[in-house]
Amino acid sequence: MPTRSLALLAAFVLAIFGTACRRDTPEETGTIMRDAGMSGPTDSKHGSQGKIIVNGQDGAPRTYLNCPKPQRIEKGDRSTPEGTLYLAFQAILSKDEEAGFRDFLALVNPQMQREDDVRRYWWKSARGTPFLRLVYGQNNPTFDICERRPEGPDKVRIFVAKSPPVGSNPPYLLHKVNDTWLLDTFTPH
Repeated sequence: MPTRSLALLAAFVLAIFGTACRRDTPEETGTIMRDAGMSGPTDSKHGSQGKIIVNGQDGAPRTYLNCPKPQRIEKGDRSTPEGTLYLAFQAILSKDEEAGFRDFLALVNPQMQREDDVRRYWWKSARGTPFLRLVYGQNNPTFDICERRPEGPDKVRIFVAKSPPVGSNPPYLLHKVNDTWLLDTFTPH
């Protein structure tokens, strides 16, 4: 029995001194996000965490994080990645679910995704309420871009602003095939 008591005493002492000697790591103090430039601009006009408020088309305010200069996209065109994304959002908002899915599927790179997977993973998730944080309304596929990152000569990753800002701004990878842009990856919310 004395060995058990000694083991408990040793565990207790280690627990007390182990936590007292522990240094703050970047994850605990938040510096890892700040040092990586992920907490938004430090300019005070954007507020803490890069918060910015812009007026939507209807005059209603839209609040974004980490999006200092949002670029509004108001029309669709398959010759641009932003226009292709607009058309995808328009299809998602379609009242006719099957026609909307066909329009959406035509914007997906068939070399990257199968129809069954698109319907199951992208389409069903995108038709939910969280998707509405990306667009200006239930009948308005207008959206704002926070960042555009080229990923090679014919690929671009676009980060769409989310209002209200819950989580990060979702990325979409688009690939130019011939003269049109197609979705390689899609974040449904």
